Amino acid sequence: MALDDLSAASIGASMTNPKLRIAVVTTNELIEKLSHHFREATDGVWEAKVFPALEAARHWLREPHR
Repeated sequence: MALDDLSAASIGASMTNPKLRIAVVTTNELIEKLSHHFREATDGVWEAKVFPALEAARHWLREPHR
């Protein structure tokens, strides 16, 4: 599925689950860029961050939701 199609589907899905948070764990520069593009394309309907390590992502997910 194209990233733009995924973004459109995510915007619709956010209406039923607005509290979802997305943690992307990668050290791959392309994946990081795609993750940022996804966030921009969805206008930030879900809180999303990119982390270089799993433990950092887990720490963020344990924090209270915004």
